[in-house]
Amino acid sequence: MENTELILNAVTFAKQNATKSGISVEEVARNAGFSIDYFNRIFLSHTGFTVTAYMNYIRLKHAAFLLRTTDKSVLDIALEIGYDSHEGFTKAFKKKYGITPSEYRTEN
Repeated sequence: MENTELILNAVTFAKQNATKSGISVEEVARNAGFSIDYFNRIFLSHTGFTVTAYMNYIRLKHAAFLLRTTDKSVLDIALEIGYDSHEGFTKAFKKKYGITPSEYRTEN
């Protein structure tokens, strides 16, 4: 199997598991059959993201969807997508979207 196909499989695996608490870069790399260092390099060259950045992107994208489509509390969403605290989630969300999760929900 070519690296491109392996990366596509790894992206799929990451998307399916990004919101699971405790998922790690090591687990994604192991699933793809690569060492962590090599996997990080080829993942970045194929996607433009580090594995960690990609997983955070997927988590925050899913959080934005949940904020728009559910009445779940911000804390419940943070925990559901794999963050350990409201504060960490809010900081990451604000860095990506420029507003807090509560502001995002109000605007959307």
